[in-house]
Amino acid sequence: MDRIVQVLAGAGLAETGRQGPTIFFAALGDEARLIAFKTGMVLRRRGISTDMDYLGRSLKAQMRFADKIKSDYVVIIGPEELSSREAIIREMASGEQVRVSLDNLTDELMAKCCEVGENGTRC
Repeated sequence: MDRIVQVLAGAGLAETGRQGPTIFFAALGDEARLIAFKTGMVLRRRGISTDMDYLGRSLKAQMRFADKIKSDYVVIIGPEELSSREAIIREMASGEQVRVSLDNLTDELMAKCCEVGENGTRC
């Protein structure tokens, strides 16, 4: 099996280093999960891989999971963020976080993913 992957990778037909989604949504509560789900759908239609928690885990557990699956960004939407109509985008490699309006969330995420060319995204 390893030999097949090596041959495909050598021919440019297989990705070898990428495991997890570009963006993982850590959402707390039903309203936050709905926003995460809808935003994720839009991004997937635009070619960006996304995932989210479907088990209702704590924020800490969701962050650990996002790190484990090697997501580039985590979008955090909880009760505090909902009350201010914002989300937190955390870049996992640097730990840098920015707050963005929920109204601009999709555009901000597209811009971040296009900056680094994640998953061959075309912008």
